[in-house]
Amino acid sequence: MCDGLSGENFDMIPKHCTVGDLQENENFFDIGMQSFNALHQLIKQHDIIFWNGTLGVVENEKFKQGSELLVNTLKQELQRCPDKKVIIGGGDTGGFVNKFKHNFTHISTGGGASIEYISFNTLPGLKYFQ
Repeated sequence: MCDGLSGENFDMIPKHCTVGDLQENENFFDIGMQSFNALHQLIKQHDIIFWNGTLGVVENEKFKQGSELLVNTLKQELQRCPDKKVIIGGGDTGGFVNKFKHNFTHISTGGGASIEYISFNTLPGLKYFQ
């Protein structure tokens, strides 16, 4: 991430800043357009998209636009390239995504476990059953 909406807390009016401009007492609360555009380029280049974790604090109206934009971008990408696969990992991300009409390939409530399985082709508990 190179930019985003930031502030000291959720009650403040968010401001756009880059990573280098983020103050010590501030946090990023949503993705910025430079970062989103880089993410969009990656989405266009790959046939399997795995999304684990919302792009912002989606529980707050001010900070859910990046994640909403990603849902709509993925839906458009599937219309453009129907053979692509979109896999959603994580209960919070799945719950957010399911608020929209979509045709994503799979939604898993196990975000961290999904990444672990994809990365290492196993999970710590599975070795006892193999």
